[in-house]
Amino acid sequence: MNKKSVVIFDFDGTIVDSNQLEHQALLNTIHEYGFEEINDSNLENHFGPTESGILKNILGEDLFPEAWAFFIEDYLRLQEELLVKIPGMDDLLLSLSKKQDLLLLLVTGRSKETADISLDYLGYDKYFGKVYTGSDEGINKDENIEKLLEDFGLEKENIVYVGDTLADIKTMKAIGIDIITVSYSQYDKNNKDQLEEDNPGNVVNSIQELETKLIEITK
Repeated sequence: MNKKSVVIFDFDGTIVDSNQLEHQALLNTIHEYGFEEINDSNLENHFGPTESGILKNILGEDLFPEAWAFFIEDYLRLQEELLVKIPGMDDLLLSLSKKQDLLLLLVTGRSKETADISLDYLGYDKYFGKVYTGSDEGINKDENIEKLLEDFGLEKENIVYVGDTLADIKTMKAIGIDIITVSYSQYDKNNKDQLEEDNPGNVVNSIQELETKLIEITK
């Protein structure tokens, strides 16, 4: 992996553990409007779109405006209890932000609303030059990468993406972006052997390993 001048971070499972928060706020909202057949075991079958897209698909357009307001209120209520900081991430982002000529960006499948709420809550919003969020229609990380290439006049070889899933690896490899895969989330459900097989030599199991890797490859 050659030297990089841009680090793009994923959100959940990468810079914070928000999986439980998002699941609980979505389920509370879905059950509030009578859709009891959706539960923690099948909710992820609806993932891909943003939270707003998920709610539109399950509840329908008519219920959505009221349900979205309920969801945001519940997300805010639950955040203090269920949003889990990844130990060492504060220091890592601060350290990277001090590196001269290093641009930090964030590309997530989350909605703009919840990404903004949690980045502000964590104090992480100040570290990112721009935040690119998801789509109600489905996964759009590849489209957002193309947007940021144009927005900042970047070349792919100067970028590394930091994500946590097999899907992230597949997406970045398909569009020619190097990726470091993290495997330190307490909610990680990935097969670590499969991560290593799909992204050999670029899987890290701790913040310390991630920091070492990023120091090695950033200018």
